[in-house]
Amino acid sequence: MGVGNPARSLAAAIYGGPDALAQLWVFLVFPIVGGLLAGLAHRAVFDAKPAR
Repeated sequence: MGVGNPARSLAAAIYGGPDALAQLWVFLVFPIVGGLLAGLAHRAVFDAKPAR
């Protein structure tokens, strides 16, 4: 299966059979989780209020 691009992972899973389809959720969920974590980290680093 492809790594990183959910569209490529989806296409490979459709033609790869049931084992590939069973693993497809990983390629759809973790890019979203990574984006959320990156957004939270960005906010924590760059939007932090100065200490008094």
